[in-house]
Amino acid sequence: MTDFVAALVDETILSNWMQQFECGERSLWEMNLLTITQELNISQNAFIEANNAIGNLYTDDQINALYSNDIKKVNECFANPYSLVVDGEIYTPDWLATHTSEDYLENGISFNDLEIYLRAIDIPDLNFACVPIAFNAKELNSNFDLSSVVQLRNLKYDPALFVIDSSTKEMLSEKEYEAWISQFLVENNSSARSFSEFNIINMIYENNLSPEKTDNKALVTTALKANKVEDILKSYLLSEQLSKYAITKNNIAYSVEWIATKTIDEITSKGITTDDLQELMNDMQYYCFTAEYEWIKSCYDRMISDS
Repeated sequence: MTDFVAALVDETILSNWMQQFECGERSLWEMNLLTITQELNISQNAFIEANNAIGNLYTDDQINALYSNDIKKVNECFANPYSLVVDGEIYTPDWLATHTSEDYLENGISFNDLEIYLRAIDIPDLNFACVPIAFNAKELNSNFDLSSVVQLRNLKYDPALFVIDSSTKEMLSEKEYEAWISQFLVENNSSARSFSEFNIINMIYENNLSPEKTDNKALVTTALKANKVEDILKSYLLSEQLSKYAITKNNIAYSVEWIATKTIDEITSKGITTDDLQELMNDMQYYCFTAEYEWIKSCYDRMISDS
């Protein structure tokens, strides 16, 4: 961008303008194409000519938005593809991940917005955001199929660990909660704290919560009884919650993966019934064993029809 602007503005003028950002007088977030065109008085015609000369780096829609005096149009045209834009306002993945479904509604963010957006951020680098955002989408539409978007089965911990819903959020005052989550948001040009640490247990410990501060007294009491955070985190390890994802018969646990690779005869030979499969599927649907779920459901349907 700076090379492009340098072709439009006197070198000394541009250098003097940029010094305010280099010395920390202004936030780097304000050093963008919109402020440059406005504050350095770059005309639209000059911008278009320079853009044509370098092979149309910016689209006609982007250029028209820059000169429209409409910040919402600018946001819509220049927003990061992994941010959600609703009514011209930009919501970043980290903002969405740290706020609740009620916050979404207050800002005009609907389930339809999220359903489309979750497909865009269903990539490994944004797994941290997918989990709470998907569960918020589920809050807005109980029929939403989590398995259609988020590969929750790749998580090391139970997704519930990373979902801070409204009742959990209310353990803190609005001011306290905003102060805590600010560590995870990229603000003032600083790097955010790793989202791997954004979870309900760290929230409890780091804010010195007590059972009296919440209706969820059992969770807080259990957390505080642990000698250290690592101890309570163990209870959220998926590997230690095998009973959720397996059917136990005669003290032998048959995992989802085992069942999903067997025939009906092999499944029933272990004493597994349709009731067992139904209970397992109820547990699975929130943890996105998509392919496994489809196979087990087909087995269940055939067993029901044959009975």
